[in-house]
Amino acid sequence: MHDDQLEDHGLPLVQLKEQRRDLVVAFRGLTSPPSNQQIAEIAAIQQTIAAVEAVIVDLDAELETVLKERKRRGWRLIDGHADGR
Repeated sequence: MHDDQLEDHGLPLVQLKEQRRDLVVAFRGLTSPPSNQQIAEIAAIQQTIAAVEAVIVDLDAELETVLKERKRRGWRLIDGHADGR
């Protein structure tokens, strides 16, 4: 799915991307250059999007490391619960 076709699931990252898209579309309709405040607003949204995406990448990498370690050590079933000890 592309940025211009985001499905809203009420997720903050999707909402931020939609807000950014709406601002960019609004800027296209301006007859004068965007104000400093408008530029600052879209820049702040873009920085927030980048920060959220960076956290997601870090969490994905951490999860991948944990899963690889558990796979290496092997899983055991103890009292009906998976245990990677």
